[in-house]
This record gives sequence, structure tokens and C-alpha cells, in this order.
Amino acid sequence: MRQYQLSPGDRVLELAALALAAAVVAGALTALTGAWLGHHSWPVSLAALVCGGFAGFVVGRVVGRWLYRAADGQTAVVRVGRGALPAALRAGLAGGLASAVAATGLAIWLLAAPSLPSLVAAACCGSLAGLVLSCLASLT
Repeated sequence: MRQYQLSPGDRVLELAALALAAAVVAGALTALTGAWLGHHSWPVSLAALVCGGFAGFVVGRVVGRWLYRAADGQTAVVRVGRGALPAALRAGLAGGLASAVAATGLAIWLLAAPSLPSLVAAACCGSLAGLVLSCLASLT
């Protein structure tokens, strides 16, 4: 990763936090989709949404710490703008896809969701959450 010369007042994007945010959103959406594919009632779907978000939080923390290791008291950041998009896409997609796969595994195991449609939904939800959050975070 390139070293950026940052000045006080520069707007930056923390990459581990982006991976975490994408993982929470992707985990929640994927678990909700798995419950819907399993034809469960709305209370079960709501519980799946909450559990998927929590699973996404755990997976996002692991992915963020693994991809963006830094010394104590420091974090990996990029300056906000067009140049941040490649790094932001990597962080968002890594967090989103990892969380979506984990949430789908839980939905297949606990909710008896169909395997192939759930895996397709995981790929779509994880990619979509990662792409949208990466673009919004890097360009705003």
C-alpha cells in the first residue's frame, strides 16, 4: 500500500471500519434473504436479520484486523477522493463477501434454507453491499 502524505484537516477513510460496515450490512441482508428463501415467518426473518448483522460484525472485525494490521494506536487510512476507490473496493468487497458467506452458512444450517439459491444470494448481497458502501465512502 502506498504511503500518503496527509495534512491536518484532510478527510480520510478508515479501511478497517469500511470492511466492518460492509460486513454488517451484507450479513444482515444475506441472513434475511436466507430466511425468506426458507419460507419462514416474519419473526424468524427479523431474528435472522439481527443475528446476521451480529455475525457480520464479528466477521468484519476479523477481516478488518487481518487485512489492515497496523502498529498500536495507528490505523490504515486513505485520503477521500477518486484515488481512494481501489483501496475502498478491496475493503468493502472483502468484508461484504466474507460476511455473506458466513451468514449463508448459518442460514443453511439453522434455517434449512436451500443451498444453491442461498449461495447465489450471498454472492449478490455481499457484492452489492461492498460495492455500494465502498463507492459512497470513498467519494463523499
